[in-house]
Amino acid sequence: MTGAPLFFPTRPMLQARAPGDSTTLLKAPLDREIRETALLNIVDPPAVSAAHRAGIGATLQLTVGATFSSTFYRPVTFAAYVNSLSDGTFRNKGPGFQGVEIQMGRTAVVVSGAIHLVIMEQPVIQWHPELYRSQGLEPTEAKIVTTKSPVAFRAAYEPLAAEIIVDDLEGELPETNT
Repeated sequence: MTGAPLFFPTRPMLQARAPGDSTTLLKAPLDREIRETALLNIVDPPAVSAAHRAGIGATLQLTVGATFSSTFYRPVTFAAYVNSLSDGTFRNKGPGFQGVEIQMGRTAVVVSGAIHLVIMEQPVIQWHPELYRSQGLEPTEAKIVTTKSPVAFRAAYEPLAAEIIVDDLEGELPETNT
């Protein structure tokens, strides 16, 4: 394996209908002001709208996360540079759903320090690096790459990863629901 260490939380699982608005993986790198490039993503329609209103090249105080579920997460506010905007449409390449068009809804890539955050309107399967590549980001050039998939990511990401770290974070779909 080559490339970035990839971090894969087992929750929240978007393919299991989690909303994708967790701030867990965003808060820690922001708080630590990491210097290594990190690719993260989150589902947050109001944040996408704010970035689209501001426009490419704008810097704004952006609040993201916990839009759908505030039980486990709290919103995070940070200074964000709007790097790119898109309609969020791409085609999967590689194993599983090859050639299938994926629609994230309007999408924004914002940057804060070394963090590149893809913010989308709709949750989508995150098995493929095309989620990032479609937004002009190359996973093999990042130090940290995250995706919200417990298992299915391996076919596409293992050949790219120097290391895969899977963690069991708090989220909407715990292993034991009571």
